[in-house]
Amino acid sequence: MKFAEKLTILRRRRGWSQEELAAQIGVSRQAVSKWESGQSMPDLDKILILSNLFEVSTDTLLKNDRQLAPVTFEDLESSENDRKEDFGNGDPMADGNPPMPDIPLNKVVDLMTAKRFLEVKEYTAPRLALSVSFFISSVIPLLFFLAIRQFGWLKISSEMVVGLGLCFLLGLVAAGVYKIIRDEPLNQPYEYLEKENFRLDGQAYIFTEKVKDEWEPKIQRQMAVGIVLCILSPIAIFAPLFMKNNEAFMLIGVCVLLGFVAVGVNFIVTATTLKEATDILLQEDDYTTSAKKVNKVLEPLAGVYWTVVTAIYLAWSFLSNQWNRTWIVWAVAGILFGALSIGLNAYFNQKSSD
Repeated sequence: MKFAEKLTILRRRRGWSQEELAAQIGVSRQAVSKWESGQSMPDLDKILILSNLFEVSTDTLLKNDRQLAPVTFEDLESSENDRKEDFGNGDPMADGNPPMPDIPLNKVVDLMTAKRFLEVKEYTAPRLALSVSFFISSVIPLLFFLAIRQFGWLKISSEMVVGLGLCFLLGLVAAGVYKIIRDEPLNQPYEYLEKENFRLDGQAYIFTEKVKDEWEPKIQRQMAVGIVLCILSPIAIFAPLFMKNNEAFMLIGVCVLLGFVAVGVNFIVTATTLKEATDILLQEDDYTTSAKKVNKVLEPLAGVYWTVVTAIYLAWSFLSNQWNRTWIVWAVAGILFGALSIGLNAYFNQKSSD
């Protein structure tokens, strides 16, 4: 339900004309008329006044997923005391409609917190993406040195080649881990946003929606480029199949493949991190109230679950010595864990809607 419809319903519940409402918030009747017809939106200070005036949260006014019951004839005829009793002392969701999510009122994210959180995510997103790219491409130097040695361009022993490649591998991994550790203190103050329920105030909500709209084209573009690069990457290992010295060219092809994947994943991780930032503040997709409840159950369970799966895999593998078959444990465990996650999601979604 849009803001314009909600404003009309709330005004009629009080039995006020547009002129009476305009007088109480210090604007013209024409301004109220434009708000109710959807031609314009009130300023942030007016939204806060409307929130206090109608005794509803700014989330109820601004979020389209919050519904209000339509106005009835009895609503228009009832007195102020009757209205407070009917609507739970100003709570428009207390008349049989689905209740608002159970969000502690003391946990309110204001505009400044939302801005700082989004700034941190915008700063750390490309740094995290670069770290992941380092991890993916860390094996490229080793494979490249092995390839050029087979071409005869590198006159050193295979042991020295492997040692040199491992030095580059460890250096790239260390650089990626360093970046992640350096950025951890920036993200730490906002970890509660991913795990706990909160209420986004009106100014923060409008700002986050604006940032989401501004970021959306960039996110879509980065996701598209990243996915296309990952799809095209296997081409690099097809060409060497038709060349002489196939093994050396195949190593070069794998290097190119990993390079494409590293760049593609860089775009994908950057886009995903930015999208998650607005989803966290707006509590959408994987960060809804029910999703957070699922994560609270799964987080402690996951450690025990995968430890048991690993123990079963190792025990079966060592006892049977059939390592070519025991890998199936991981496939089955992954499917079961996914089914458990889906089941918990469905349960909490049903529970919240009841």
